[in-house]
Amino acid sequence: MSSSLRVRWLTTAVLGSLLLGTSGVSTLSAQQSPTSAEVPAGPGLDLIQRSCVGCHDIYVIIQKRRTPDEWAKTLGLMADRGAEVTPREMKVIQDYLAHNFAPGSTP
Repeated sequence: MSSSLRVRWLTTAVLGSLLLGTSGVSTLSAQQSPTSAEVPAGPGLDLIQRSCVGCHDIYVIIQKRRTPDEWAKTLGLMADRGAEVTPREMKVIQDYLAHNFAPGSTP
């Protein structure tokens, strides 16, 4: 790849990231595994890491506090947008999030 083509490609990538509101830092942190002290173990955690953190940083997800119905609605929206989860997996994720990240629980 010529240097001018490389510069053009990098410029496009950086500008695209800025326009989409993402950065290499958030992409990197989305790929990092959180420690068990930060994220409780549970059957839904593996599904979240497989199906959600490709688009959402795990730390952003666990900062939310929602009721079971609110989590169900959020999961439905994500499935509508292309999250690859089965209805059974959605229920497991919903139960995990509702149990660990309900209103009033500590982030």
